[in-house]
Amino acid sequence: MQGKHVVCVFGASGSVGSSAADELEKNGYQVRLAYRKERKPLWMENSKYETYQVDLDDEEQIRQFCMGADLIIGAAGPSMKYSERMQKAAIDCNVPYVDPGGMHLLKNRNHASNVSVVGAGVFPGLSGWMLLSGINELGTKNVSVELSVGGRYAFTNGAALDFVEESKGMKSGVPMACIHDRKIAPAKRMAPVHLPDSIKEYRCMPYITEEVLKIAKDRQIEYVDGFTLVTPEVFQLISRYDLDPKRLVKESAEKNENYQTVIYNWIQKEEEYLEQKFTGGEPGNITGRILALTAMHTLQSKLDLGCYTMPEVMEHVNVVEKLRTMACFEYTRKSSC
Repeated sequence: MQGKHVVCVFGASGSVGSSAADELEKNGYQVRLAYRKERKPLWMENSKYETYQVDLDDEEQIRQFCMGADLIIGAAGPSMKYSERMQKAAIDCNVPYVDPGGMHLLKNRNHASNVSVVGAGVFPGLSGWMLLSGINELGTKNVSVELSVGGRYAFTNGAALDFVEESKGMKSGVPMACIHDRKIAPAKRMAPVHLPDSIKEYRCMPYITEEVLKIAKDRQIEYVDGFTLVTPEVFQLISRYDLDPKRLVKESAEKNENYQTVIYNWIQKEEEYLEQKFTGGEPGNITGRILALTAMHTLQSKLDLGCYTMPEVMEHVNVVEKLRTMACFEYTRKSSC
């Protein structure tokens, strides 16, 4: 084990954290796992990893877990509650931090004292990378974008809390909105114009994510219609004003047996267009693989101190091709050129 990079993973008992740990171990990293429940998950009992029970409200337990780390992954949720705390652990250890969510951490990016990479999952993450790769090909002048992300998945307690916060407020994006003439505006459409028949089973909600807001601002994209794709059952639940995260967890666990991850975008520039579609399995598993890929890239790169998004640090990396060795999915790319 001597000489191996040590990666500490918070939230390792979940699908995202365990998938990231698996991928990192396959690539020769020493992985240390933190779980919160009183009883260690069964799969950890006979695992090859170092495991720690860590209360994220206990600074001493966090310090002991992170001691000697080369990088820290924050996969515990809800992100709005714990990302800042996990990032602080990385800052205290003077090591990089990688988070599948944590987009709100960008607000303090001008005062960063370590390297942090946030939005390092499927959405945010791969969705933004696909958008950047598309506009890099077509250019940004006179470009309009239609981006749809979501799928069929079971919510964890943390993910449900984050989803409810996001769907009702502006903490990680803007619901019922679009970008028109480079400005946030009320949604012009309630559903995408361009959506393949293979993914038309989902219900759509207009939503501009913080990831899209940042890319649109940085690249001066004039028009963006963004949508979240969910199953009819979940759509019915989130249409309620008094949405209960516990009901969201229960309903999604009961109904969603055939999990699916969906990212679809259509980029138009005058008579030219570019269409990209990504469909894969359970979102947590794919997010974990992307998280591991981002962590490895971060350790191998020389980034200046700051808080970045995954698409920013991996813009010139062929993420899809690297991901093919880690997960099963379909990715298609069609253009008018």
